[in-house]
Amino acid sequence: MADRIIKDTYDREQLNKERSRNKKVEAAFMTAIAKASTDFQNSLSEAAMRTRQQNAIKESLKKDNKQIQAALKKRREERSLKRQQNWKNRGALSKNGVSSNGGFRNKKYSIPQSKVILGKIRRIYKIAGSRKEYIKYKKELIAVSDYKKLMKLM
Repeated sequence: MADRIIKDTYDREQLNKERSRNKKVEAAFMTAIAKASTDFQNSLSEAAMRTRQQNAIKESLKKDNKQIQAALKKRREERSLKRQQNWKNRGALSKNGVSSNGGFRNKKYSIPQSKVILGKIRRIYKIAGSRKEYIKYKKELIAVSDYKKLMKLM
């Protein structure tokens, strides 16, 4: 009987030790879970902060882009107005590069080279905005092809 009592007390002690170990493990587990949940919440809040910062940066870039686009549009409009005013001030041009109000435009054409046309060395003129080649004939610029046709008719 004494053995039985000793065995029962020993079993109780072992059971209590095991329970205390289980409680310690459970407490450690709960603290680990709590720590993990706070870390997770912190990481979520950090991620949220990062996304907020990124969104703020994107919004500021969009705003800056809109301001830049508006400035470029204004600059384009100012340039087009300036071109229109300059065009009005110049007067209309006739075919030979002389304006109707008496001024002569120097940069209307250029003389890049000379060519042999119908047996003669002639200066070739280029008019800005045109791919054709021109020759001066009777104080007017005419296209080389038109000049050849005229000379063949004569």
